[in-house]
Amino acid sequence: MQRSPSHKVLVAISGLCIALGLAVQGWSQVRKASLTGLVIDGSGAVVPGGTVEATNNATRSTEKSTTTSAGYYLFPQMPMATYTVTVEMTGFKKETISKPGVNIRSR
Repeated sequence: MQRSPSHKVLVAISGLCIALGLAVQGWSQVRKASLTGLVIDGSGAVVPGGTVEATNNATRSTEKSTTTSAGYYLFPQMPMATYTVTVEMTGFKKETISKPGVNIRSR
C-alpha cells in the first residue's frame, strides 16, 4: 500500500531502552547509554528505512541511525544527556520530539 505524504510519522519511543554502560578513559569515567525506539505511521504501520537523528541539546552534536525493516532504530553508546530526536522519510512529514526532550540518564 502506497503511503501518502499526508501521513504523519509518529515516533514511539516505546521501549526507550536505557542500557547503561561505563567506559573508562584515563582516571575518569564516562557514562554512556543506548537509545532505541520504534517509528510508526498514522495507521500504526512500521516505517522501515527512515532516517532518525538524535541531537544532544547541550553540545548540539548529532548522531544518525536508520530504522530497520521492523521500524526500530538504535543509538548505542550515547553520552548521558537530553536529546532532540527527529525522524525523516520520503513521502512523510518530518517529525521532531524536542519538548521536554529525550533524557538519557542513570537510574
